Amino acid sequence: MNIIQVLSRGGVRNHAWARAAAFTVTELLVVITLIVILVLIAVPSFQSMIYSSEEGMAETHVRNAVRAARDVALRSNGGADGAAVFFFEPGGRISILPCLKVGEITDWANIGAATSASTTDTVRREIFAAAPGYSPVLLPRNWMVRAYVSANAFNDVWYSLGNTTNTSATAVQQRNWVFPETGFFRVDAADDGYQRSTFMVRFQAGTGALVGSNTEPALVLSPRNSAQGRGSAPFNIEPLANRDGMEDPVKFVRTWLSKPVTTGGADNKRKILGRLSSDMVLARPVMQLAVYNEQKLAGVLGMSIDRDTGSIYQGPPLTGAGQPDYTSYTPTYVGPPSSAETVVLNINRYIEGDTNLDSVVRSATDTGGTPDHPEAKLFAIDRQTGVLRAMEVQP
Repeated sequence: MNIIQVLSRGGVRNHAWARAAAFTVTELLVVITLIVILVLIAVPSFQSMIYSSEEGMAETHVRNAVRAARDVALRSNGGADGAAVFFFEPGGRISILPCLKVGEITDWANIGAATSASTTDTVRREIFAAAPGYSPVLLPRNWMVRAYVSANAFNDVWYSLGNTTNTSATAVQQRNWVFPETGFFRVDAADDGYQRSTFMVRFQAGTGALVGSNTEPALVLSPRNSAQGRGSAPFNIEPLANRDGMEDPVKFVRTWLSKPVTTGGADNKRKILGRLSSDMVLARPVMQLAVYNEQKLAGVLGMSIDRDTGSIYQGPPLTGAGQPDYTSYTPTYVGPPSSAETVVLNINRYIEGDTNLDSVVRSATDTGGTPDHPEAKLFAIDRQTGVLRAMEVQP
């Protein structure tokens, strides 16, 4: 056998091996199908892992913020209470700001007295501002916090205009889980503060004891992100009265509270630090919180998430120039499937574990109806330690 024959036979063997090693179309389809099945199995597990991780992160952030607020109260040497104040701004993020009580102001009792500048219809209100040395705590996107308030908690000042869905008789007369409505207002106006309402977890100075929910709401300085309206009185009285002067919130409040009451002085204080001011938020102390996912809630309600606000609340319409138009804006739900009052009632049901909205909370083993799968995590704040304690949803 010559060299040509050897090479030829070797080439034949190699060619046969190559043919044996090739994949057929059927084999490729089987492999692709197996890969798709594995991906379909893995993706939900991966998504569930991310969801659980973000849920745990949201809970931890809430605990840390409440702990920081109690630390503010314990460190206070001037009788100034500490509070964790909850904020929501369009964009879809909840933030929690540790605050310190700075002082008190004689404010207009309601919007009627404010618009008429009544000097007789007034009430004394406490004022809080961001505690020095503490930063706001930001929750993961889509994770929200609501607070429990008892029946008839709403009045003509707290959640009177900002949460228009809660003003109906049925909603007012029952318990509610309220949302921090601090970003749904006219940022281009100086006197739209009555649209801004929220809640706080408040602790007593020195002892760190939880302040009960029957305490009157307090004002919290939260400067609006707008220069409009700051060029006129009383915002132009001195440089401290513009937004730059609010870089030290505690100093800003104390400076204005210490101003002598001259002609128009009291009204100027109220316009700057009172309920009417767009830079102020009215916050009521609460004792129970719910941490939940806004997308899950929207799915159960048959609603959608607004692209601009990142919540079930619809943002303001746009002007011809494409800018938000706050002229006559009040927050409304995104495409509610029923009346706004029904949405409020269904939100309460969902938070308390009735995820199929049949007015009954059932366990997964209950065969009497469609089982519920509670998603929200409910917490009560311990009166003495300020620790968040998980609450079980009872059938």
